[in-house]
Amino acid sequence: MHNIRVTDIIIPLESYPHFTREVTLQQAIQEMEKVQIVSKDRKSLPRVALVFGKDQHELLGLVRRRDILRGLLPDFLMPKTLEHSRQPFDVQADPNLTEISTERLIKIMREQAKRQVSEVMLPIKATIELDDTIIKAIHLMVS
Repeated sequence: MHNIRVTDIIIPLESYPHFTREVTLQQAIQEMEKVQIVSKDRKSLPRVALVFGKDQHELLGLVRRRDILRGLLPDFLMPKTLEHSRQPFDVQADPNLTEISTERLIKIMREQAKRQVSEVMLPIKATIELDDTIIKAIHLMVS
Protein backbone atom coordinates (compact mmCIF):
# COMPACT_ATOMS: atom_id res chain seq x y z
CA MET A 1 0.00 0.00 0.00
CA HIS A 2 2.94 2.34 0.63
CA ASN A 3 3.98 2.09 -3.02
CA ILE A 4 0.56 2.72 -4.53
CA ARG A 5 0.35 6.12 -6.17
CA VAL A 6 -2.70 8.28 -6.73
CA THR A 7 -2.27 7.87 -10.48
CA ASP A 8 -2.74 4.09 -10.06
CA ILE A 9 -6.31 4.39 -8.77
CA ILE A 10 -7.66 7.79 -9.77
CA ILE A 11 -10.52 8.39 -12.17
CA PRO A 12 -9.32 11.26 -14.40
CA LEU A 13 -10.91 14.64 -13.65
CA GLU A 14 -11.95 14.91 -17.30
CA SER A 15 -14.33 11.99 -16.72
CA TYR A 16 -16.41 13.99 -14.25
CA PRO A 17 -19.06 16.50 -15.26
CA HIS A 18 -17.82 20.04 -14.82
CA PHE A 19 -19.17 23.55 -15.14
CA THR A 20 -18.61 27.08 -13.91
CA ARG A 21 -19.84 28.42 -10.58
CA GLU A 22 -22.51 30.53 -12.33
CA VAL A 23 -24.42 27.48 -13.59
CA THR A 24 -27.87 27.07 -12.04
CA LEU A 25 -28.87 24.01 -10.05
CA GLN A 26 -31.19 23.02 -12.89
CA GLN A 27 -28.36 23.23 -15.43
CA ALA A 28 -26.08 21.27 -13.09
CA ILE A 29 -28.62 18.45 -12.87
CA GLN A 30 -28.90 18.37 -16.66
CA GLU A 31 -25.12 18.23 -17.08
CA MET A 32 -24.75 15.45 -14.51
CA GLU A 33 -27.40 13.36 -16.27
CA LYS A 34 -25.39 13.46 -19.53
CA VAL A 35 -22.26 11.84 -18.08
CA GLN A 36 -21.40 8.28 -17.12
CA ILE A 37 -18.22 7.45 -15.24
CA VAL A 38 -16.46 4.37 -16.62
CA SER A 39 -14.00 2.60 -14.34
CA LYS A 40 -12.80 -0.97 -14.71
CA ASP A 41 -15.44 -1.62 -17.38
CA ARG A 42 -18.24 -0.51 -15.05
CA LYS A 43 -20.50 2.44 -15.74
CA SER A 44 -22.13 4.62 -13.12
CA LEU A 45 -23.74 8.01 -12.84
CA PRO A 46 -21.47 10.61 -11.27
CA ARG A 47 -22.06 11.38 -7.61
CA VAL A 48 -20.13 14.62 -7.87
CA ALA A 49 -19.37 17.33 -10.40
CA LEU A 50 -16.45 19.74 -10.48
CA VAL A 51 -17.03 23.47 -10.19
CA PHE A 52 -14.60 25.83 -11.92
CA GLY A 53 -14.09 29.57 -12.08
CA LYS A 54 -15.12 31.58 -15.13
CA ASP A 55 -11.96 30.69 -17.07
CA GLN A 56 -12.44 26.90 -16.56
CA HIS A 57 -8.84 26.66 -15.27
CA GLU A 58 -9.33 27.24 -11.55
CA LEU A 59 -10.98 24.36 -9.68
CA LEU A 60 -13.09 26.00 -6.96
CA GLY A 61 -15.02 23.11 -5.51
CA LEU A 62 -17.29 20.19 -6.07
CA VAL A 63 -20.99 19.61 -5.80
CA ARG A 64 -22.63 16.33 -4.91
CA ARG A 65 -26.05 15.23 -6.11
CA ARG A 66 -27.31 15.50 -2.54
CA ASP A 67 -26.05 19.11 -2.30
CA ILE A 68 -28.08 19.97 -5.38
CA LEU A 69 -31.17 18.23 -3.99
CA ARG A 70 -30.83 20.06 -0.68
CA GLY A 71 -30.45 23.29 -2.61
CA LEU A 72 -33.83 22.68 -4.22
CA LEU A 73 -35.62 22.31 -0.89
CA PRO A 74 -37.68 25.25 0.33
CA ASP A 75 -36.21 26.95 3.41
CA PHE A 76 -39.08 25.85 5.63
CA LEU A 77 -38.15 22.19 5.04
CA MET A 78 -34.53 22.67 6.10
CA PRO A 79 -33.78 22.11 9.81
CA LYS A 80 -32.16 25.22 11.25
CA THR A 81 -30.15 23.43 13.92
CA LEU A 82 -29.68 19.93 15.23
CA GLU A 83 -32.09 20.71 18.07
CA HIS A 84 -34.83 21.67 15.61
CA SER A 85 -34.37 18.44 13.72
CA ARG A 86 -35.23 16.37 16.80
CA GLN A 87 -38.82 15.86 17.83
CA PRO A 88 -38.98 17.07 21.46
CA PHE A 89 -42.61 16.06 22.00
CA ASP A 90 -44.64 13.02 21.07
CA VAL A 91 -47.13 14.71 18.75
CA GLN A 92 -49.54 12.93 16.48
CA ALA A 93 -49.43 14.11 12.86
CA ASP A 94 -52.54 15.85 11.58
CA PRO A 95 -53.78 13.84 8.56
CA ASN A 96 -55.12 17.08 7.04
CA LEU A 97 -51.56 18.36 6.67
CA THR A 98 -51.06 15.97 3.78
CA GLU A 99 -53.17 18.36 1.75
CA ILE A 100 -50.40 20.98 1.68
CA SER A 101 -50.37 22.50 -1.77
CA THR A 102 -48.02 20.51 -3.96
CA GLU A 103 -48.36 23.19 -6.62
CA ARG A 104 -46.91 25.76 -4.21
CA LEU A 105 -44.09 23.42 -3.26
CA ILE A 106 -43.26 22.74 -6.93
CA LYS A 107 -43.27 26.48 -7.64
CA ILE A 108 -40.81 27.10 -4.80
CA MET A 109 -38.54 24.28 -5.99
CA ARG A 110 -38.55 25.69 -9.53
CA GLU A 111 -37.45 29.03 -8.10
CA GLN A 112 -34.74 27.33 -6.04
CA ALA A 113 -33.50 25.59 -9.21
CA LYS A 114 -32.45 29.03 -10.50
CA ARG A 115 -29.88 29.39 -7.71
CA GLN A 116 -26.23 29.23 -8.71
CA VAL A 117 -24.32 26.04 -8.01
CA SER A 118 -21.74 28.11 -6.09
CA GLU A 119 -24.33 28.51 -3.31
CA VAL A 120 -24.33 24.78 -2.54
CA MET A 121 -20.86 23.62 -3.65
CA LEU A 122 -18.17 22.36 -1.30
CA PRO A 123 -14.93 24.35 -1.63
CA ILE A 124 -11.66 22.55 -2.37
CA LYS A 125 -9.65 22.34 0.86
CA ALA A 126 -6.62 20.35 -0.26
CA THR A 127 -5.02 19.08 -3.43
CA ILE A 128 -2.64 16.26 -4.26
CA GLU A 129 -0.34 15.41 -7.13
CA LEU A 130 -0.68 12.34 -9.33
CA ASP A 131 2.64 10.92 -8.10
CA ASP A 132 1.71 11.31 -4.39
CA THR A 133 1.28 8.12 -2.40
CA ILE A 134 -2.15 6.84 -1.50
CA ILE A 135 -1.16 7.16 2.18
CA LYS A 136 -0.65 10.91 1.72
CA ALA A 137 -4.02 11.19 -0.04
CA ILE A 138 -5.78 9.33 2.78
CA HIS A 139 -4.07 11.53 5.37
CA LEU A 140 -5.24 14.70 3.61
CA MET A 141 -8.78 13.38 3.29
CA VAL A 142 -9.17 12.60 6.99
CA SER A 143 -7.39 15.65 8.39
